[in-house]
Amino acid sequence: DVDDDACSNACAAASCGDAVTQQGEECDDGNADDTDACLSTCLNATCGDTAVQAGVEECDDGNADDTDACAQCKAAVCGDGKLQAGVEECDDGNANNGDGCSATCKVEGCVFDLAKLPVPITVHPSNYYGDIAFDANCDLLVVASFNDGLVRVNKNTGAVTTVIDNFGTGSTNGVVYRKSDNTIYVSTDSPARIYSVTGNMATLVVNAPSTVNALAVAPMGFGNFGDQLIGVTFSGQVIAVNTVNKSITTIGTTQGTLSDLVFAPDGKLYVVNNNANRIDVVTPNGQFTQLIAGLSSPDGIAVDTDGSRLFVAHFPVGNGRVDRVSLPNPQLTPGNVINLDGGWYTSGVLVDVADNVIVKSSVNNNAVISGFKAP
Repeated sequence: DVDDDACSNACAAASCGDAVTQQGEECDDGNADDTDACLSTCLNATCGDTAVQAGVEECDDGNADDTDACAQCKAAVCGDGKLQAGVEECDDGNANNGDGCSATCKVEGCVFDLAKLPVPITVHPSNYYGDIAFDANCDLLVVASFNDGLVRVNKNTGAVTTVIDNFGTGSTNGVVYRKSDNTIYVSTDSPARIYSVTGNMATLVVNAPSTVNALAVAPMGFGNFGDQLIGVTFSGQVIAVNTVNKSITTIGTTQGTLSDLVFAPDGKLYVVNNNANRIDVVTPNGQFTQLIAGLSSPDGIAVDTDGSRLFVAHFPVGNGRVDRVSLPNPQLTPGNVINLDGGWYTSGVLVDVADNVIVKSSVNNNAVISGFKAP
């Protein structure tokens, strides 16, 4: 009368589908339905068995590949945190825009994949300070400092081409691309000026009150200065430049030389004070509030896509280091030692949406582009 051996109590030869779970079977529900909890093979239904279990699984493609249309037996959708190959550019697991990956799983921002480029990339000889920025195509713009020009580094090949050979000034310091008018802007020293660059043509926009070491574009909502050029100067000023009426507004002034600036995703403006050895937060009404002090001649700053970290170029050891500062509660963590150019002229630092930290530094007395993956 043992029912789960080779001969059932009905004196029938045991078989899968007889509704008796014999030794060697995981289950036996007496049917050939592969959409329930027991398969027609008398095995328990599991994710990856290629049979879609009704009410439990959305799909089952029989593999553990999370990059195809079925991931862990759920139909792939934008926002599930799994990158669907060939369909999604990114998937950060949420439906937020403005964090580097849009609600439609499109990359917001640029990727400059250092691992695929022939780094270090020589951009010009000597004098390796000067800012860097992405252009409309996510190629890298690099000012050529005392060489007084502007070059572009191709994001796919690392090839360097000249945009402007010479601005007719002593030095090029800051650079930024503004999407609203598809225009590059460059700040210079000796004399202190701001130029617009379209194609291979440079046009004077304004004469600045003091050398503008770095430029940024104000986000909408930054007071009345949305989409205006924001610059930091040798004389400690934060200025706004209206490129339409060519007016310059001093947002605020502090003691010290301001060497770089960056807007975080939340719209906060962070400014580097080189000889006061600190980073400040600056409001649209010109209020300076110290974020972190105790740095060593800081002259470059960048922020990551989600606004959780700043990267600051300064000189606590040797020829320089790029450290990270956590946000919103600032804590300094030592980072990579990099051969930077000291002084209040900006050391170019930039972070892409893939957390590549791109740095303008020096190798064999040449200005180069290199960097590292953000920890």
